[in-house]
Amino acid sequence: MNIIDSYPAETTGRLFPVEDGFRFNVYQSGEGVRFEAKKHGADVVRFRLTPLAGNHGILIFNAMQVAEDYKGSGYGTLAQQIVLEWGQRYNAAMLICTTLSDNQPMRRILTRYGWCEVGVESVNPRTGNHFAMWRRSY
Repeated sequence: MNIIDSYPAETTGRLFPVEDGFRFNVYQSGEGVRFEAKKHGADVVRFRLTPLAGNHGILIFNAMQVAEDYKGSGYGTLAQQIVLEWGQRYNAAMLICTTLSDNQPMRRILTRYGWCEVGVESVNPRTGNHFAMWRRSY
C-alpha cells in the first residue's frame, strides 16, 4: 500500500474543520508524504511521514513545525493524532522520530501519546543541535 492511500482524511477534517478556515495539503514526497494545514492561508502545522528504506513497517515522523502564532494552541497535539491514525491505517509496526532536546512541548506530546525516548542525547555534527530519538509501537 502506498502511504498516501492510507491518509485519514475524515479525521483531519474533524480535527481541522474547513468551516473554521482550515485547508490541507498532502503531497507525495519520494516514498513518503508531507502534510500541511493552513488557516486563512497562513501556515499552522506541517510534518512528514516516510517509510524507512528497506523496512516499510517503520515510519519516520519528522520535520514537524507549528507556526509561531499557533504554538501552545493544541495544533501539535492534533497533528500527533493524525500521525498515529495514519500509521495505524498504513499498518506500520512502529514510528520513529527525533526532536530537539530542549523542545519541551514536543517531548510532552510524545510522552502523552505513548512514545518512548530511545538511548541517549546526541549532537548533530552539522548543526550542533542536541536531539533525542523516540519510538512508538502499535
